[in-house]
Parts: sequence; structure tokens; C-alpha cells
Amino acid sequence: MTEFLQYAATGLAGGFATALLALGVVMIYRSTRVLSFVQGAIATLATYVYYQFATVWHWPAGIALPFAIAAAVAIGLLIDLLAMRPLRKADALTRTVATLGVVLVILVIVRVTWHGGETFVRPLSTSIVRIGSFTLGVQQVITALVAVAASVALVWWTRRTYTGLGLSAMAEDPSAARLLGVSPGRSSALTWVLASVLAALAGILVTPLLVLNPYQMTLLMVTSYAAALLGGFVSLPLTLIGAVLVGAGESLTTGYINVSGLSETFGFIAVFAILLVTRGRSAASPSIARSSETW
Repeated sequence: MTEFLQYAATGLAGGFATALLALGVVMIYRSTRVLSFVQGAIATLATYVYYQFATVWHWPAGIALPFAIAAAVAIGLLIDLLAMRPLRKADALTRTVATLGVVLVILVIVRVTWHGGETFVRPLSTSIVRIGSFTLGVQQVITALVAVAASVALVWWTRRTYTGLGLSAMAEDPSAARLLGVSPGRSSALTWVLASVLAALAGILVTPLLVLNPYQMTLLMVTSYAAALLGGFVSLPLTLIGAVLVGAGESLTTGYINVSGLSETFGFIAVFAILLVTRGRSAASPSIARSSETW
């Protein structure tokens, strides 16, 4: 039983980090109808920035973290300014493909600057909570609390504030949104900044539990698509729940089934299984969107 709980706790920590990535994907899709592939790369770059401050330069975590978040804000603004804004009149598919180009650019920056070797990142907390023979890291608790808080805040913001409602309105009917005073440029920039901050938090919180390399967060990004699919790319609460379930399922499966490469391919398996369950319907399907809007 203790072994089961330990595997589940480890999976939940990864699941909550995955949720932060998936929430960013959903926010971008809800407001721009662009399926972003760049969240994992943003998380990687922001985490390397945090690594530079906290590990290489030995800054306290309380100072390094705000600087890394500020870097994520700058990354989001640059993506919007240099990649999304020139393609504003292009169709959603073209802008989606453009995010793949941004991924390559970010990975090149990471490899040139930090040489791409595997390294470890100092966690925000090394404390451990012991309950009998069961142990739980405070870093895992922090990850869960941040993911839940971010989900609750985003749900409230998108439903109760003019700015949050304006982001969804811009995606549904840009012309009507402009008449109501919603700026397409500010909406796009705000969306990418929010998604980048969520990605940075995911990378900084989960990487100390894994290892830092240029591709670790990209693999985790695949799992986040499974969570976003469960939420129909619309529902933030369902996305959070989906990420937790997929994370726990991955940890339990790989813990009890010793098959080489299973952990690396579990995200792809989860995405494929969810697509089969939904009979291949896209996340933009009206039936999925209507069911998810109830959340």
C-alpha cells in the first residue's frame, strides 16, 4: 500500500506540473484558436534562466524565481511580437505551425547558451513530510498548490472580469469584440504572457524532481495535450483534473510495469487513447465544447 501511495504521489506532482502546461495551451486556444506547441520549450528556457540564477550564480530562490518569471513574461511578449503579430491575419493552422518554428529557435538558444547537457536544478524546498513510512516532498506540495491556485484564478478571471471575457470574445467573434473595445493586440500579448508564466512555473517546479535538459519539458508537453484533450481545449477545471489523472496513471503504470521506454512514450499513448475514446473528434468539435463550457 505504501508503494502504491508513493507512486501515486510522485505521479500527482508531475500531473500538477503538466496541468500548468496544459492550462497555458487551453488559454491560448480559447483566445486565439491556435494550438500551441511551444509551451514545453518556454518552460525549458525559463527553467534554464532560473538554473543560471539559482545554481550557477547561487542566488537565493526567492530572488531567482521572480527573475525567471520576468524572463517568461519577456519570452511571451517576444513570441507575440515576432511570431504571432505578423501572422495575425493568417489562418489558425498557419499560426499553429509557426509555434513549431518558435520551438526550434528556443531549443537552439538553449543549446548554444547552456550546451544542452543534463544537469540538476536546486528545488525551492528540500524539506520532506513523513507520515509513517510514506514520504512527501514539500516541493511536490508546492507544485500542487500552485497548479490548483492557478486553475481557480483563471476560471474566476475568465468568467468574472471584462478582460478575461474579452479574450474568449476575441476568438469567437473578433469584429464584435473590437466594437466592444477589446484590442486584438493587447489580448494576444496578454494570452501569451499568461501562458508563458504558467509554463515557467511548470518547469521550475517539476524539473528539480526530474533532470534539466533541452528536451525533458517537451516530452512532458505531450502529456499536457492529453489533459487538454480531456478538457476539450476549453474547460480549465477538466484540464486540471485530466492532468492529475494522467500523471498518476503514468507513475503507477511505469512503476508496476518495467518496460524500457514506457515512461517516455506514455504521453503519446494517453493522447492516442483519448482520441480513440472521443472517436477522433477534434477539440474544436461543438459537442465537446458545449459539454466543457458547463464547467
